[in-house]
Amino acid sequence: MNTEIKFEEIAKMPKTSVYSVISNHDNLELGRIRWHGAWRQYIFSSFEGSVWSADCLAEVSEFLVKLKKKRRMKK
Repeated sequence: MNTEIKFEEIAKMPKTSVYSVISNHDNLELGRIRWHGAWRQYIFSSFEGSVWSADCLAEVSEFLVKLKKKRRMKK
């Protein structure tokens, strides 16, 4: 898979982290991934005006699944 985006940890809390989703094309921040307590899982929030292909959405989804597995392994 040709990676169009990257994920960078921008904040670390005691149990969770916040990640920035950044375009590899122009290095712009496209959204954030953070813990959503009400749903007990990480969620992705895109910034207004960002445009997403199916491949990029799949990358975000795969990253969320990895975070979920990592969190469950810590318990």
